[in-house]
Amino acid sequence: MKKLRNFSRRFVKNLTVLVLLFAVPAYGQLLPAGPETGQTYALIIGISEYKNVEGLEFANRDAQAFAAFLQSKSGGEVEPEKIKLFLNSEATAVNIGSAIEQFHKQINKGDKLFFFFAGHGDMEASNMNNGLLLLHDAPASSYWALGDDYLEVNKLKQISENFTARGVEMFIIADACRSGHLSGGVNGVYATSMALKERWSNEIKILSCQPNELSQEGKQWGGGHGVFTYYLIEGLYGLANENSDEDQCVNVMEIENYLRKFVVRDAAPARQTPIVSGDRWKTINCFDDTEYANVIRQREKFIPTMDIINTKGLLDQLISGPDSLMAELYVQYEEAVDNDNLILPEGELAWDFYKKIIGALNDEQIARTLKRNFAAALQQSSMDIIEPILQLESFERKSIEEYQVTALELDKAIELLGEYHFLTDKLKIRKLFIEAYALCEEYEQNNDTQDLQDNQNFQQAKDLLYKAVAIDPNVAYPYFQLGWNYNKQGDFENALEIYQKYVELVPNNKRAYNNLGCAYNSLEEYDKAIGCFERVIELDSNYVFAHNNIGYNYALQGKFVESIPYFEKAIERDSMYLRPYYNLGTVYIHLHDFEKAKEWLNKFLVLDPDDFDAYYNLACIGSLENNKDEALKNFAKALELGFDNMEWIKQDPDLDNIRNTPKFKSLMKKYFK
Repeated sequence: MKKLRNFSRRFVKNLTVLVLLFAVPAYGQLLPAGPETGQTYALIIGISEYKNVEGLEFANRDAQAFAAFLQSKSGGEVEPEKIKLFLNSEATAVNIGSAIEQFHKQINKGDKLFFFFAGHGDMEASNMNNGLLLLHDAPASSYWALGDDYLEVNKLKQISENFTARGVEMFIIADACRSGHLSGGVNGVYATSMALKERWSNEIKILSCQPNELSQEGKQWGGGHGVFTYYLIEGLYGLANENSDEDQCVNVMEIENYLRKFVVRDAAPARQTPIVSGDRWKTINCFDDTEYANVIRQREKFIPTMDIINTKGLLDQLISGPDSLMAELYVQYEEAVDNDNLILPEGELAWDFYKKIIGALNDEQIARTLKRNFAAALQQSSMDIIEPILQLESFERKSIEEYQVTALELDKAIELLGEYHFLTDKLKIRKLFIEAYALCEEYEQNNDTQDLQDNQNFQQAKDLLYKAVAIDPNVAYPYFQLGWNYNKQGDFENALEIYQKYVELVPNNKRAYNNLGCAYNSLEEYDKAIGCFERVIELDSNYVFAHNNIGYNYALQGKFVESIPYFEKAIERDSMYLRPYYNLGTVYIHLHDFEKAKEWLNKFLVLDPDDFDAYYNLACIGSLENNKDEALKNFAKALELGFDNMEWIKQDPDLDNIRNTPKFKSLMKKYFK
């Protein structure tokens, strides 16, 4: 009888985001202060889809995220009825004006109102000193002549001054950028940013960037957010706190430091530098321990990467500008990127077009943004390889040559970003990982540890992975592959040590605990193995491999009855998972319940009709039942399908009842000459 089976283991955004933490009265009107109540209100606007002007990508998601933060414990648990959220077509002057009017009647001294605006910023040509925050129905040009669907920054200034006089704390947070495709052109959003940057009264301002810089948004930030808003909210959940021993609050200076560290880092090689003014010691919020821990856990799952950013008109200037040669080069560059013709093979490559464009450009901001986008394109194929491997998802395997091209693309991305970019070391690690994976990928289905022990590819792969962890010992995924290598080679002690290191870095990874349990199992430390698999089930009760593996470990100890419920649970959770069917058949053979053993083995063969081990076990059952015809039929089928363990056949007592039959001898002579 055969053994049981275990399981071995894009985006610069043309937008302005404005957040005002203050009570908003009617325009320009100073009302007497009422009694202090300490309440919080919010008027939140997010516009990605405009009626008449080019849209944005994630402004509405930024607004939704900020609303969700306010309703969290860290955000003060603001009641839903005190939050007015207007997204896309709901963001009209009528709706917003009504909300402001309602709030100004409710809000008193000591209250806060968060006014959050995520959308376009521009100017009217006749007034260069005033910026406009465009609402959904804003016209494509002549804003003052054709409508009033905008908010004037000067009016917001008046509101700010009025409410400051009433004793209302004000925090103005603005995410502003520039675009070449609105009516006011580059000067339009620049004017809006400058107007927001001015000192008004006693308010605190947190601005996403300098007026001559670009504000970025992309999928790499939380699946789709502005980099500024993403890190703003993350910081407010507690990650910006620098004095955790003294308090659980975030003040203005801490959020400034946090934004400058991470926004500047993530935006490079383009430039985006947040600006903060006002009382740096002012507390913005106090955060909740559980929510803080949740954000930390989310960060642990994050692999630092870089996406192509949405330029919203910036790089399109290369097409619409007066230089027809530049326009042609940029179109060719984009086509090459879209077709993944980046650096190889020979032909019309994005790298060649990129060098020609950069050589002719005289706009530093466009050059930096183009460099960033090309570096992002060069590292994308590496993420397509790494993410499915780490998430245990199905993916299309690549050829060795394709892995090699991916490594060369990473080399080029590193060259573009430079030695001091925050991603450079991460890309070096990723390159080493992919080179190591390429060396071992063809052996994934090979479970012959003897064959792999002296395999040169495995040794080279381990050398590469050790180089990767030497660059940054706190990057986890090279340890995972290194542990897999040791496990495949039968070096379970080293596999155990490496997986333990991985679990220290990523304490809630079910695959790591599963593989750690497999290493303990191979060392016959069954209780520790079961403990690891139980931890997997705590993390994900539907992870079928862990249920099967617990059953397998009990069976190896001869605890066959205890193993049965775990195999059955695995099948309940995934009826197409094969191993527990086979294992139940084997367990029932040990329990001498041959009817159930045949039942489970035949169910297994329905799913995998070419498995010679199952036929061999059915042959054993037939022999033990002295049903020689059935036993010989299944024995012949097992040999036909490839069962070739002659030494096991010779010593297996389960076959004694058929061993001396002419048919058995004939089959042995046929398949083992």
